[in-house]
Amino acid sequence: MAPLTSILDIIEGKIDMLDEMAFQDEVLLNLFTGFIYEVSALYQKQEKIGEVRGTRKEELTFRFLKVLPQYFKEERSVQAYAAMLNITPKYLSQTVKEVTGKTAGEFIDEIVIMEAKVALNDPAFTIAQVAAYLNFADQFIFSKFFKKQCGISPSKYRQIPL
Repeated sequence: MAPLTSILDIIEGKIDMLDEMAFQDEVLLNLFTGFIYEVSALYQKQEKIGEVRGTRKEELTFRFLKVLPQYFKEERSVQAYAAMLNITPKYLSQTVKEVTGKTAGEFIDEIVIMEAKVALNDPAFTIAQVAAYLNFADQFIFSKFFKKQCGISPSKYRQIPL
């Protein structure tokens, strides 16, 4: 799991310094592609191993990280993911934190923010359209979430030169 969290940290760092980077879109795309390949490699390794598996906690964390990219636009609550995995929200967060160092909620927020930043970098989308794309009830709730996570509003984020 360490390579996955490292790649996510690098992506987050690159997103925060987009104005200083040449070829920022290409760099982010390739980092994200690398993340997907790492997840795929873990999945293939898990499939090949068959009966020899990681601990139950590692398996649960892997299952969570596998469903997260599929549902993060629709579901942002730890309770929803815990229900999908047939466990309690507390156990999911504790287990994910024990294995990765981050809670399930932190992973959910990070993937939503990464997708929001990518969408906000596209001038074809209004902030309201980004909010709708990510299934927020309205632009105000999205803006409040974004500001809480990033420290700046979506409109201020857009003003940062690429």
